[in-house]
Amino acid sequence: MLILFLLSLAIPLILGVPVAFSLIISAIVLMSTKNLFTAQLVVQQFIGGINSFSLLAVPFFMLAGELMNKGGITKRIVDVVYIWVGRFRGGLGYVSILASMIFAGLSGSALADTAALGGVLIPMMSERGYGKARSTGIVISSAIIANIIPPSIGFILFGVVSGASISRMFMGGIIPGILLGCSLMITWFFTARKDGLQAVPNTMPAAEK
Repeated sequence: MLILFLLSLAIPLILGVPVAFSLIISAIVLMSTKNLFTAQLVVQQFIGGINSFSLLAVPFFMLAGELMNKGGITKRIVDVVYIWVGRFRGGLGYVSILASMIFAGLSGSALADTAALGGVLIPMMSERGYGKARSTGIVISSAIIANIIPPSIGFILFGVVSGASISRMFMGGIIPGILLGCSLMITWFFTARKDGLQAVPNTMPAAEK
């Protein structure tokens, strides 16, 4: 049975089948050998695994991030943060970090954070001599904060799977998320000076125009 399980799991994985479906295939093979396979049982277990009220937050957070991006809220967040820190040397790097921290508390998704802020900030940073690689790096690095600052989709998924308290994980993620943002800003402080980035007048960014 162990050999059969390993083969039924390994062959789909080698063929490029996603892990979740490979596990389903291996379970069906094992049940079939014991004459226990019924399609109804597979469907019930499949639906029961995702029948969680907490999981509803995941698509709604993604929807909220998309609505904010399409509605122009992302650009307004960038504009407000730019007024705060845009005048400093390498100001757009600080804008990326602070805007990511704010956006993380709204979307809960690092991917949504990267897509929304990257589309606005990376072209602006490239135009001002930051370099595309450096611009992309700071945007992606700051977007990781969305996995820690609540509401985090990662926390929700972990809580659903493990049974841990999602509210307690949310409370526990606030301080580490802020500390991570501060650490990124300290790192960017030295990086901006190493790259020779200069301060620019504190005017509204191109996103608003």
